[in-house]
Amino acid sequence: MITRAIGSSEVTEPEIARVDLSRGDIYMLCSDGLTRDVTDDTLREILEEDGKNLSTACTEMVQEALAAGGHDNITCMLVRLLLRELRAERASSSSVGD
Repeated sequence: MITRAIGSSEVTEPEIARVDLSRGDIYMLCSDGLTRDVTDDTLREILEEDGKNLSTACTEMVQEALAAGGHDNITCMLVRLLLRELRAERASSSSVGD
């Protein structure tokens, strides 16, 4: 989860975490204009209702934020993993001794 704004200070340190990916997982990238006015529970309910159609879910999320006052810019992007198989690739190295 990204929790820091770009441009709010001269230097922004990203937080990086590894997560296990699974087919069907949905990831959301949004502005605080969405999460400030719409609760996590409401966002989850919208995804569960419209989970098969992410475009409709995004539209409903933005509409919820607007209905709550739309106090800031509102942006939402949803991505669903559809890969048949997720594999981690490992780098291999070899060296030659003297």
